[in-house]
Amino acid sequence: MLQDLLEEVFTKALDEGASESANGIASHIHESLQEKIKGQPIGIDSLRSFYTRWRNGESISMSKASKNDLAVYLGDKNFRAYTERKKTKQINNRRYIYAMGLMVFVIGFLLFDKFRDKCMIWVEDRYEKCSCTQEGSEEVDPIKLKKFRKLTVECSSEFFFDEKGHAKVYYYKKGDKDLELFNMLTLHPVNEDALKKITWHMIREHLCPEM
Repeated sequence: MLQDLLEEVFTKALDEGASESANGIASHIHESLQEKIKGQPIGIDSLRSFYTRWRNGESISMSKASKNDLAVYLGDKNFRAYTERKKTKQINNRRYIYAMGLMVFVIGFLLFDKFRDKCMIWVEDRYEKCSCTQEGSEEVDPIKLKKFRKLTVECSSEFFFDEKGHAKVYYYKKGDKDLELFNMLTLHPVNEDALKKITWHMIREHLCPEM
């Protein structure tokens, strides 16, 4: 804390136009303290010695009165008030850093959420998630994404119908003897034509003549 105090004091003196010499800085600070302190402030010799030792990186010891004088020069009531102000500033700096970090995290999350895979596209026999900027993509339908599939034909009644005889396969006719089979009654995933329920006639005519 003492090193911080001295650095602020000498930097302020230079900013106020003090000569860039140990004697010039010491004289400037002493004259300024004479206007702010009742009684005799820290002497020029002490200030010059503090500056020289500080500049040379030497260890410095200082009386409580000298610390108070230098704190007053910086605009604080005394050295204790100076240390409290510094601690408050450090706390505020940490809060600012935390707030900025949180803001960066939130912005990053929002950007990630904006551009992450929120759409889906048909790939061979099923829907897969993709970026909404991808050509041919559409808004995610959770049911279709999870369950909708293109099927490979199996020539058995269990493949086409449930126990009650209801169709569980749906088709799109691309051409003669060419049916695409799916497991949900919805629109074709590519051309959006309506799918149709499979019938025995379509099975025997186009898929499994032996059935």
